[in-house]
Amino acid sequence: MESEILSMTSYLFSDKELYGVCTQGGTDSIIHAILSYKNRGIKNGIDRPNIVLANTAHAAAYKAATMFEIEIRETMPDPKTHKFTAKEARKLIDKNTICIYASAPNYCHCIIDDIPSLG
Repeated sequence: MESEILSMTSYLFSDKELYGVCTQGGTDSIIHAILSYKNRGIKNGIDRPNIVLANTAHAAAYKAATMFEIEIRETMPDPKTHKFTAKEARKLIDKNTICIYASAPNYCHCIIDDIPSLG
């Protein structure tokens, strides 16, 4: 089933070299995504990877960082909107940042982070 799902997805996105994995839930999906970011970072010469996130991120992001020896750079969300914004993320990003973790919705308040500004 997994290979068929990946084949259909590849067809939809016209990508002949699509790689993927089917996961069984939020934690599993987050852990696999962060491992993929770490592997891509290593391939691109990053030897001390970090993840930038707000303290409202899902616990699985912290779990993955611990499992894969990735530094966590944590900030508070905007005090008025409770959203993680680019303004806060910019302070923590450097050449070793492998991803900016945003939530849609976040784990504790069900608020969607400012994905457009973070992008």
